[in-house]
Amino acid sequence: MITSPLPIIIAIGLASVVSANIRETSEERLYKYLFSSYSKFARPIFDPLEVINVSMTLEMLQIVMLDAKEETMKASIWPTRTWFDRYLTWNPADFENITILRVPPSRAWNPDIVLMNNVDGNFEQTYGCNMLIHSDGTVKWMPPSIVKSSCRMNVQYFPYDTQRCPLKFVSVTYDESQLQIKCQDHVFFDPKAYSPSAEWHVVSAPCHCQQSAMPGSSQKYTAMICEFELRRLSLYYTTNFVTPIVILTFLSLLCFCLPSETNEKIPLCTSILLSVTMLLLIVVKNFVPTTSFAVPLICQYLLFSMIMVSMSIISTVFVLNVHHRPPLSSLMPDWAHAFFLQTLARWLGLGYFRHTDQGSGSKAAAALHDSLKRAVSSLVITNNLISYESGGEELQGLLGQSHCETTASTVIGRFGLSAEDVRCGTAAVHFISSRYVKSDIRKRVKDEWYMMAKVLDRVLLLLYSLVILSVSLLIFFQSPNLRNDVFHHFVNLLS
Repeated sequence: MITSPLPIIIAIGLASVVSANIRETSEERLYKYLFSSYSKFARPIFDPLEVINVSMTLEMLQIVMLDAKEETMKASIWPTRTWFDRYLTWNPADFENITILRVPPSRAWNPDIVLMNNVDGNFEQTYGCNMLIHSDGTVKWMPPSIVKSSCRMNVQYFPYDTQRCPLKFVSVTYDESQLQIKCQDHVFFDPKAYSPSAEWHVVSAPCHCQQSAMPGSSQKYTAMICEFELRRLSLYYTTNFVTPIVILTFLSLLCFCLPSETNEKIPLCTSILLSVTMLLLIVVKNFVPTTSFAVPLICQYLLFSMIMVSMSIISTVFVLNVHHRPPLSSLMPDWAHAFFLQTLARWLGLGYFRHTDQGSGSKAAAALHDSLKRAVSSLVITNNLISYESGGEELQGLLGQSHCETTASTVIGRFGLSAEDVRCGTAAVHFISSRYVKSDIRKRVKDEWYMMAKVLDRVLLLLYSLVILSVSLLIFFQSPNLRNDVFHHFVNLLS
């Protein structure tokens, strides 16, 4: 006789269902035991004057973003709230040794602690995870959150700055006589869970509790404040902004190195000015908040660079004006010739300007012109006699005559010239000497102005180099972070 397996299968199924119901019944019975008469709207206390102590800790998971334009910090955090609920206690032996019960946060009372400096409009938790209720009445709630808080930016030393961004947690409705927050000393950073930021380094994150008043209320509330001290990692800004700005600023010195004959001094300065202006617009638009409390360090240097390049354009125009002075209408004063061409030129390594020992070139040329004019005008031809009036010693020396009078026949015999030829030759000599003297004056005066332009270029080059170098160090070393980095790097090199 073959026995049917159906009764055996049914029996096994019923046994498994019964055992499952027994396990579910333990938690279900505990749940009903705890929440059958539980009210989540009332504080879990016996005495109305009793204060609930909420122990709160905070663990930082990641600094997602610190927006300088909007002055906000976005971070991923893991806050933990722990308190004691008198109505949520049980004997584990009565419920098959269940010591922890997990319930939704909407089912039991929990402190309405929120992030007060939240700016995204969502004061609720990002993820409403279950609360852990222990058999002794201890309730622990650890909801991970991504928060966006306000953070007033101090951009005075940007991009070598340090920011302090607080997270302020406070109960919305329970004052200090009803609820008090017991905070930790600092924010926890688990090396296994924390993801470092590529732009910010957390220097410190202390926590403290203080009493604060809510807006529109005179009652005191206990607040937990965690202040993050964040130092900016400035490699990106140094490489992409600071270095090009410094290079462009020192490139403006090339305006004084280019010869004035190239006519490229003004275009070079103008191109540098446009480049600096473009960098300033990029920095202000994308990285610096709209604030009037302080001018960022990088903007200070950009403004200084624009001023120096603009001043170099003005100085270059002045030097070009000196270089292209008309030689016959603009004669150099004696004091300018002595100071710029003799003293400064020697001090600056441009050589000693030597055109003449009689002073400036224009003065010496004018003296030569007057001497020749007197010599030629002293020659008089009368009655076939060539005589010299007073002042004709220069021409007499040229003719090699020791006496002051000679006959025309002697001149004709020696040179084959008549008196009329001598008269015409005298006029031609006077014309040629005048043209020669004018050309010599023009060349000498032009050389003097050229030399003076070179001296001015060299003086301006040294002056601007000194100013740019000193002001650059003064501006950037305002930042304590940069000073400390340079000092430690210098010490490390010496050691």
